[in-house]
Amino acid sequence: MSLVSKQPKTIAETDSTRANNKGQKKERNQNQTGHRDYIWKVLVAIGFLIPLFFFAFFDLMKSNGGFQQDSSELSNSGEIKVKTAAIESTRIEKPSKQPETDIIQMESNNYATVTNSTGPVRIQIASDLHIEFFGEDEDLNFLIEPKAPILALLGDVGYACTQQLRKFLLSQCDRFEEVWFLAGNHEYYNHGGTHYSVTEQDAWLQQVASERPNLKYLEKSVIPMWNGNVVVLATTLWSDIPDNYLEEAEHFLNDYRLSYNHAPSETAPRLLRASETRQWYRDNLNWLQTQLQTIYDQNKIRAQHQQQGQHHHHQEQQTKVIVLTHHTPLMIGTSAPQYEGMDSTHCFSSDLQSLMVHPYSPIDIWACGHTHYNFDLALTQNETSSTGNGSSEKLVRVVSNQRGYQSRPKPDYRADGIVLEIR
Repeated sequence: MSLVSKQPKTIAETDSTRANNKGQKKERNQNQTGHRDYIWKVLVAIGFLIPLFFFAFFDLMKSNGGFQQDSSELSNSGEIKVKTAAIESTRIEKPSKQPETDIIQMESNNYATVTNSTGPVRIQIASDLHIEFFGEDEDLNFLIEPKAPILALLGDVGYACTQQLRKFLLSQCDRFEEVWFLAGNHEYYNHGGTHYSVTEQDAWLQQVASERPNLKYLEKSVIPMWNGNVVVLATTLWSDIPDNYLEEAEHFLNDYRLSYNHAPSETAPRLLRASETRQWYRDNLNWLQTQLQTIYDQNKIRAQHQQQGQHHHHQEQQTKVIVLTHHTPLMIGTSAPQYEGMDSTHCFSSDLQSLMVHPYSPIDIWACGHTHYNFDLALTQNETSSTGNGSSEKLVRVVSNQRGYQSRPKPDYRADGIVLEIR
């Protein structure tokens, strides 16, 4: 066995070794501190960016109109549940037409007879297709299966001023003899940072209708058919929102967050107001009452002539009326039962039963949409005869065929349509 002799180190060697060890330790500590500082800065940056990303995403969805409401899905408190959907649509050139008054007055369109006097009048109805939730290039013909010569689209089909809506409307013109289209509230929505006013959107819809002879945009429109023995009255209608609910309506409805008005006295478009849509409702109602009163008076004269034997049989028929609107004319039976009686129902429906009784008995059918709740009602009314002799029981049909949002389509929507028929 050999022994290794350990020689004592000199003082100089010992200090040098300690200094080297101390320097290495200090360098390691500095490196570790640098790594910790870097990681901390990265974490702080991520924590700062996350809320920015969230608010940017929220603002993008809101500007795209991705927050939608369904009147058949109100919460128990009467507020509407908000859903989201990303929408991609290509806009065409913005119309240059500007509104002429603070309260926009829609134009009245009158059309000539579009069917002959033989056979029944048959009109297929559909509404609330909400094609804005489909892809821009998606084939949407599956939404409607032709079953009648005339297709009446009763609003909330898609966003105005988009190629998507234009393409869809024109494609239906190749499938039906006539296509009628009236606007709902969603036609006037904006997304993607646009600020089209209601008047600009209305002008755009009329422009699209002018592209095809069998496409008609309806707003305060009178369409006589069957030699005038059937008359169609069509308008959006809107609803009668009470004074005490105007502010609340603007708070929870996208109508007043995504739609704009632009009066001549204003330098830029501003959000649509509930008081304006209510005024449109009053204008629509006044127009509708005037038309119905005129038809009733004509029917009364016909009945008197018939009694006096002054006309042939085919000229003595009473004019029957089909009313087409987007909003509903009844407060009961046109929304899901659990929501009836809520103040918010006034944003979707109005009580117009008085238009369906004497002296407005010409109405046979009233078709509408908007509530995402399908119904087919038969209202029994006791009407006085036009001659004043006796009374009879009359049925007025109030009906809808609404599809609803793509994320939750209504199972009772019929692609082959509810067909309105009058003989």
